[in-house]
Amino acid sequence: MRTLFLPHAEVVQRLDALSLLAPMREGFIAHSRGRTAPGLVRATSLPGQGIARLTGVGLVPDLPAYSVSSAATDAEGVEHATLLLHDLGTGKLLACLEAVHLRAVALALGIAIAADVLARPEASRVAVLGTSDGTLRLLKMLRLVRSLRQIRILEPRPERAEQVAGRAYRELSLPVRVSRDVGDAVQDAELVLVTAGAPGAAPLETVPEGCHVAVVDPALRNAVPAAELLTPALRRRARVVVDDRSIAREAGWADGEIDAELGEVLCQPAARTASEVTVHATV
Repeated sequence: MRTLFLPHAEVVQRLDALSLLAPMREGFIAHSRGRTAPGLVRATSLPGQGIARLTGVGLVPDLPAYSVSSAATDAEGVEHATLLLHDLGTGKLLACLEAVHLRAVALALGIAIAADVLARPEASRVAVLGTSDGTLRLLKMLRLVRSLRQIRILEPRPERAEQVAGRAYRELSLPVRVSRDVGDAVQDAELVLVTAGAPGAAPLETVPEGCHVAVVDPALRNAVPAAELLTPALRRRARVVVDDRSIAREAGWADGEIDAELGEVLCQPAARTASEVTVHATV
């Protein structure tokens, strides 16, 4: 059997994000039930201020293959990623994929799946704290599970803020405003996306009652642990759900702060009060 090589253009052409929602939900559940391989993420700094990261082993029930992925971000923030798919029985390399788009879609879908089970059904106002190349994709995936009606963007780089706001307005047809500070951005937010795109920004201290917060793991963008994007007080106040407990610990989350894995919540959604704050920590 020949090894399949898929460059970026073919991955984009073949990947149907909507069709992945159900399989990813099942994957989170299988992982929390111990039916997949333990999660592994290793990141290291490179000469020239770049970051490299290795993730594995991707293994799901009834699929006779496993995956290992590597990714790197250069000093300018440009990401490069590769996914290797191996035969489960022999270890033979079956496929090599350019994985930047694949990783971005998987991250965005994971955030949407978590928001669907953790955020209030009527949640529609979004605050974006810090932007990245995937900000628009995150918002588009959120629209698969919630009817958004307004977006507030906080970004320390004015030109970048206006650029993202303009694209969001054009592509999502929603009212978008650039906020002047955190308080302005989150004052009436029901969904908050905290990303690594705000270097040097203070940790998020408070959000409105009933808010859902998605913390995007910044491991490829800087050395700040993901948990430190929120203050200890907010982490204690919220119900914290993580994709994977062991990886979350490496990202700075303490065992006492973690209430459940996403797969556990998907299996048996807990009752939610109108005032409860929830946090989803990605990996």
